[in-house]
Parts: sequence; structure tokens; C-alpha cells
Amino acid sequence: MTTWGPDDYRHLHRPGGPFAAQLLADFGARVMKVEHPSGDPMRRFGFATNGVPLWWKVLHRNQQGMVLNLSTPEGAAEFLRLAANADAVIEKFWLETLERWGIGPEKLKEVDPDLF
Repeated sequence: MTTWGPDDYRHLHRPGGPFAAQLLADFGARVMKVEHPSGDPMRRFGFATNGVPLWWKVLHRNQQGMVLNLSTPEGAAEFLRLAANADAVIEKFWLETLERWGIGPEKLKEVDPDLF
């Protein structure tokens, strides 16, 4: 029997699922946080040290980050390219937002049928 741990999976994280992504990253999973070009609002929240807010350090520790505008065709295409190599996508948008951008659950399943 094969034992799978969090470090055996790659997770693509969109803002809105920070706690789940944080836990996965804490247990060794490779988590890529995708931010809008304007930045995550948590980057401007609360007390900061050396220009980095404490809450940002707490919620997004152990994660890699990148900037993508998912509402553009180029950003959506790059997201799908990343999703094709991920094991899971964590997101929390309003209903139909991802579908409107062309990266909804059905499209994600097209690029990787095993995506969770």
C-alpha cells in the first residue's frame, strides 16, 4: 500500500481559501498562491514589520506566490497551464465567476480529469 502525504501533492491556491492552503503548506505541500495584480487585501491589513503585515506572514507562510489577472485571456490561460500540473485548486469566488473567465470546474476537469 502506498502512503500519500501532503508533500506528494501540488496545490494551486486562489485567495479565499487561505486557511486550507496554510494548513497544507504547513504540512509540506507545495502551495502556489495566485494574486490579482492589485494584491491581496491582507497585504494592507494591520501592523507591519519591514513593510510586510503580520497577518500576511501568518496566513501565507510556506507558500510560493505569483501574480495573474484571471479575468484576462492571458491570465486564464496561464492558470489553466498551472492547473494541468496541480493536484488541487482551492478557490472561493462568487458562483459562476470562474465560468465567466473560462476557468470553471468543467474547464479545469478538461485540462486535468484528476484535479481535485
